[in-house]
Amino acid sequence: MGSPETKIDKDWLYKEYHINNKTTRQIAKIVKCSKTTVRVKLNKYSIPIKPPEKPLATTIEQAKLEFSKEGYVLLSETYKNNRVPLKYKCPEGHTRTITWKSWAKGRRCQLCHFKNSSGKNHPMYRGGFWSRGVGDYNTFARQIEFCEEVREKSGAIQVRCTEVNCRKWFTPTIDQLNNRIKGVYLPDYTECRFYCSDECKQICPIYGKHGNLPSPKKYKSRSYEYTIWANIVKERDNYECQKCGSIENPIAHHIEGINVNPIMSLDIDMGITVCKKCHKQIHKEEGCRFTDLRCGD
Repeated sequence: MGSPETKIDKDWLYKEYHINNKTTRQIAKIVKCSKTTVRVKLNKYSIPIKPPEKPLATTIEQAKLEFSKEGYVLLSETYKNNRVPLKYKCPEGHTRTITWKSWAKGRRCQLCHFKNSSGKNHPMYRGGFWSRGVGDYNTFARQIEFCEEVREKSGAIQVRCTEVNCRKWFTPTIDQLNNRIKGVYLPDYTECRFYCSDECKQICPIYGKHGNLPSPKKYKSRSYEYTIWANIVKERDNYECQKCGSIENPIAHHIEGINVNPIMSLDIDMGITVCKKCHKQIHKEEGCRFTDLRCGD
C-alpha cells in the first residue's frame, strides 16, 4: 500500500491532509502510491475531502468576479459548464478564449505567456542568432572545424573567405553554414565553400567544382602503393609523431603534396610521421591548406 517507512493510518493521514495542508498528489508521492489510493483511504477513514481551492463557477457573475480579480475582462454573457470556452480580454488587450476548467488550473493568456517566455526572457536564450540570420558558434563550429578555420565573435561563428588572396574573416549566414555542412558530408554535392563577396567567388579557381575534402567519416586510401608507403614511413619513425612525440593515431604526411611533386610522392624521404592533432594543424598553415594545394593544380 505504502512505503515501509510511512504507514497510511488515520491520524497521520488527517495530519498531513488537513493540518499540513498537503494535496493528495503530495501525499501519494511521500508514501509512493497513486492519488486514487489516497482518496480511497480518505473515504475509508471518513476524513472530509477539502473543496478545490478555486471552486468551479456556477454563474456568469462568479466567473466575471474571478476574472476581474486579475485584471481580466470576461466578454461572454453566458456560462454553461466548465468545458465551454469563455471569451475574455487580458490586461495587455489580447482577446482570447479559455475554459473555466483551464482557468481554475492557473492557465492564463497564451499570447502574454509567449511574450514573457520568448526572446531574452527564454531560459535558453543565447543571443538571438537565428533571428539575425547568423550561426551560433557552439552549434556549427564542431561540424566544420576539421576543414575550415573558425573563430568566435560575440557568440557567433566566423570563418575565413576561401579565396587565397583574400582570406578575410566574416560572419556567414545560416544558409551558407547549412550548405557547407551538406557539401562536406553528402556525396555528389557541390562544395558550397565560404566567400565574403561575389567578387571573391568569381575569381576563386575552385569555385563551382564538385567533390569535397574527404571528411573523417568517408576517407579512403588513394591506392595500395600509398598504403605501403605510409606503413614504411611510420615504421621508420617508430610510429612516433615527429612534432610532439605522441604515439597515438600516427599518420604518414607528405612533406610536399602529391599534386605538387607526383614523381617523388612515393619516396619515403618525402614523408614524415605526425599524430592526428599535429596533422590537422599542419593543414591549417599557409601554403599547406587543402585549398592552397588544390588551387595549385
